[in-house]
Amino acid sequence: MNHFILSPSAGTDIEGIFGFISKDNPEAAIQWATALQAKFTFLTTHPQVGRPFPSLGPGIRAIPFGRYLLFFKFEHEAMQVLRVIHSARDIKQAWRDV
Repeated sequence: MNHFILSPSAGTDIEGIFGFISKDNPEAAIQWATALQAKFTFLTTHPQVGRPFPSLGPGIRAIPFGRYLLFFKFEHEAMQVLRVIHSARDIKQAWRDV
């Protein structure tokens, strides 16, 4: 397994975070996005990394990434990135908000 798929919700999350960071520091936003892609690539080869979140759904796991939590699961030979949520947010509420 060596590829990942972004859910529409994860894409929206990432766009919002990138936009927020780039308002103050475009270079930092690019560095963040590059590191995020590297983390996704790492996760595709390490499926058991992260903490299980069964309350959000079967097979869902999360791993910290800076101030954010990356939510993902493995399905059909690919890692699906489900959400990227700031760790200070109420996770269950954020999960419902898209």
